[in-house]
Amino acid sequence: MAKSQRNLIFGLLLLVSSFLPALGQEPRPRAVNIRFSTYALNPPTEIGYFPKEKSSIVGIKFYGASRSQAFQYTGSPDVKFYDVNNPKSDPIAVWKSEGKYSNAFLLFLPRHEKSTDGTTYSIYAVDDSLTRIPQGHFAILNLAGRDYDGRSGKHNFAVAQGVNDAVAGSGVVYVELSIKQDSKKLVVGGIKFDMKSSERSLILVFPPVKKTGLQPVLRSLVDYETAKQEDVAK
Repeated sequence: MAKSQRNLIFGLLLLVSSFLPALGQEPRPRAVNIRFSTYALNPPTEIGYFPKEKSSIVGIKFYGASRSQAFQYTGSPDVKFYDVNNPKSDPIAVWKSEGKYSNAFLLFLPRHEKSTDGTTYSIYAVDDSLTRIPQGHFAILNLAGRDYDGRSGKHNFAVAQGVNDAVAGSGVVYVELSIKQDSKKLVVGGIKFDMKSSERSLILVFPPVKKTGLQPVLRSLVDYETAKQEDVAK
């Protein structure tokens, strides 16, 4: 009986000891799998990332009129971007994904003030799934700091700050933005682009170049097919 009790106690001690190394340590965050593309109004140069742990750095090419190609990432929820020429330095941008999106569009925005974490770019992420922006639709990301009224063909819609609902459109698409001034409608901007029924587009609305101006800076980002055409044309 005494021997059985000793064996039981010994077994319990072994079980407890197996957990001791983990005591006081935070659990490692679960790895995420993300597909993403990027854009920047004033493209940063020589930015790259590590697709997975212990892989080589991969450079990201930015385009003037379209999003980048799609990239794949597997690893920590904090997706880090580095100077390609100095990959062992501190990251220049970090996207804290928190595992929210499996397919994302990442907009790189230069920081105008020094960040406490040392990064020089912030990242605005948009859910880029087909559920959020279906084929044959466009969505507007409004970063201009004010709301607008939008119109495209027969569609009239509000353009609030942030990401707006997707709107159907294909062929030659024209999107017009207006504001109300002195009880009148004032058209302040518009953008035209071609989009196939199998494609999607994201329209970016940036603040006017002048602080006193009313005309926002607009960009329509087409799919990577157009990016490849841009590359060939250079």
